[in-house]
Amino acid sequence: MNRAFEYRPYPSKTQKKRMESVLGTCRRFCNGLLAKRRDAWEQERRSVSKFEQLREVKTLKKTNPHATGVHSHVLQLVVVQLDLAFQAFYRRVNAGEKPGYPRFKSRDRFSSFGFKEYGNGFRLDGRRLRLSGIGRVAVRWHRPLPCAPKTVRIVRRADGWYAMFTRKVNPAPLPSTGKDVGVDVGVAALILPPMARKFPTRSGIGQPRGSYVVNSAAERRFRTPSPRGARRRQTLDLLLAKAAVVLPQSRRLPRQSPAFADNLDSLSFSAPDSRPAASGYPWASLRGLHEARVDESCIHQYAAPYRLLWPD
Repeated sequence: MNRAFEYRPYPSKTQKKRMESVLGTCRRFCNGLLAKRRDAWEQERRSVSKFEQLREVKTLKKTNPHATGVHSHVLQLVVVQLDLAFQAFYRRVNAGEKPGYPRFKSRDRFSSFGFKEYGNGFRLDGRRLRLSGIGRVAVRWHRPLPCAPKTVRIVRRADGWYAMFTRKVNPAPLPSTGKDVGVDVGVAALILPPMARKFPTRSGIGQPRGSYVVNSAAERRFRTPSPRGARRRQTLDLLLAKAAVVLPQSRRLPRQSPAFADNLDSLSFSAPDSRPAASGYPWASLRGLHEARVDESCIHQYAAPYRLLWPD
């Protein structure tokens, strides 16, 4: 299976401008490809294939001065991602679901670009990450990479830039221990019988405090009188986006003991309290109920299998 390793790069001001330029070039290229597919179907009733659009990468690099310094693999991945979006669109149409036609991307909806081959476009240069057309970027290696990465995707978020390395790994099953642990969503702390000790919970499992941070930022954004200038509106949007980053971080499982689940056979999570929220948050009852649920993606950090127990 493919496993992702996330690290935090710290590019310089010049490197940030180059990354923004690459994102803008990829976004405009993606919108152009989408427009050609739409026009070909509306005017000629003809479907444009992925290989036909892959041949446009060389033409773009020759004619567009902004794409001259962009690696070919970066533009090729844009074509592949657009083709995957259309495959998902056709699948939903055939299944009778809501189609969801691929949309044109604005600056706020296009936030990543990638390289698909290690050594051809990106590589590790000491403790820095060398990217084609960008340079040697400083990275905080909070944990060592177990092996050489296969691909990398540079993601722009509200709180900065992130590098997502992927690699195929073969997970080795752990021996059975005969121990099971259940997590009751909504409690302040857990008492684990096997270890007979108190295991404190984070706010994401206990109470959905992260959603209150986002809700307060949303109130400031949408209940404030309309700002006169666009700069203040952009500032409020950035504050709201940064507050939204707090929510998935607060919902992660506690990491006080990384080897905790290695000694368990399964982890079970109960449903959160379905009662209305406190009177102080009358309009956030459904949101609080949703955010109290444990994010399934964060459970994969443990080696033990997991299951969610919801009431009937």
